[in-house]
Formats: sequence, structure tokens, C-alpha cells
Amino acid sequence: MGKTYSRPRQAAKRQTESPYKCRDCRHSYDWHSKALDGHLILCRCPHDVKSEHGRWCKFLSDAACPQFVKREEDSNNGEKE
Repeated sequence: MGKTYSRPRQAAKRQTESPYKCRDCRHSYDWHSKALDGHLILCRCPHDVKSEHGRWCKFLSDAACPQFVKREEDSNNGEKE
């Protein structure tokens, strides 16, 4: 019997990596859950399908989505620096 070879897997298409994160987006809201060092780590997003449009939380460090809009520099969503 001859050997059968499987087709090589096609690489998943990824969106180009943005230098911005959810933390930098104007749409992120409800920042909460402090890490041990005191910075906030979770938020909600009205545009994210995976989190059911804000029903579930996502990490502020997640990569920016296609609906990203840059947050103003002076706005830190209530987080103390």
C-alpha cells in the first residue's frame, strides 16, 4: 500500500498587528478589575463580536479591532497613573 500524505495546512489569515490596544480605543468602557500592581486589566467593547458586543469582558491589552478609534490623550477612563 502506498503512503497517503495530507495536504499542508493553510496558515490562518490574521489581521495586521496594530501598535494600539483596547486601552487606546475610545469605544472601550467599564474599565475594572485591578491587577496586583494596581492597574486596570478588563473592559467592555460595544463592537466586539466575541464578547457579544459588551456582554462579556475583554482584556485592555487585546489588539485593536477594525472599529478602533483613538482615544484622546488626556482621557484615561478614570484610571489613576
